[in-house]
Amino acid sequence: MKKEGLASTSGRRRSTEFTPSPKRTGHRTPGWGGALIVSADTTLVAALTLALSRALSSTSAVGLSAALRNLTESKPQLVVLDVHALDADAVCFLRALAVMRRGHQVLVLTGSEDALAHQTVTALELAGVLRKPCPLDAIVDRLDATLRLRGGPALLSVRYSPHVRRAIEYLIAHYTEPLRVARTSQAAGVSQSHLVHLFTAETGMSLRRYQTCLRVEAAKHRLAQTDEKLEVIAEETGFCDSSHLCRALRRVTGGAPRDYRVARRDTGSAQAAADHTPVRADARVRDGRPETRSYAQR
Repeated sequence: MKKEGLASTSGRRRSTEFTPSPKRTGHRTPGWGGALIVSADTTLVAALTLALSRALSSTSAVGLSAALRNLTESKPQLVVLDVHALDADAVCFLRALAVMRRGHQVLVLTGSEDALAHQTVTALELAGVLRKPCPLDAIVDRLDATLRLRGGPALLSVRYSPHVRRAIEYLIAHYTEPLRVARTSQAAGVSQSHLVHLFTAETGMSLRRYQTCLRVEAAKHRLAQTDEKLEVIAEETGFCDSSHLCRALRRVTGGAPRDYRVARRDTGSAQAAADHTPVRADARVRDGRPETRSYAQR
């Protein structure tokens, strides 16, 4: 499966990627809204949701029209716009955000751009524009700098070792495949036993738990944004079948597929449907919806 939005950072000297750890619990800053990820790239949404989960709750939208509807129903203060190109539609969307005057901090990920579009984006004083493919840690690093500048929550309280960073890169690129610790450790450049120890110590999650959380976030995105059959979503996100997906979703979020899909059709609870805030394994279900908690709140 091709991952256009994310690139490897194997050659980088340090990692700025963040994955929440129960051993390094953080707190969401009061008064700060969540994040809106506008992207059709399921892998990007899942990986970025995990990276943001300690500090911010996240929602997602596929398409600019859906994103504008989300912005009118909720008040995210951080917007990540993933587009193939900075075309007229994308520029109009960014101008609409400026007209709203809600203080949205916008980071644009684009595969190409023309000079006129770049000048327009620059005039809007966005958080930044990154060219795709770009590594996840570069995205999180830019978002962290923006949030700190605006008095928001810190995302990068944890810096991963190069071995763990490379393992995370491998897991993101291969999360739909069966977990192979040997291949993951080879990609990380360390022995299997050492990687297992390092990964758990630095992230607070096992390799399998991290992979499962990626799969669950990807499935939640597909459930909330598409009408695909459960069997198709399960197959596309790495689960054996729909029953396997349901068990994992219940274990990680405390909810069921219908909680996200039913809420998607209900305008009044659309935000709850797309809420990508991960929750712990023993989360309770209230009023038919999973109770959302950060992975860090274990």
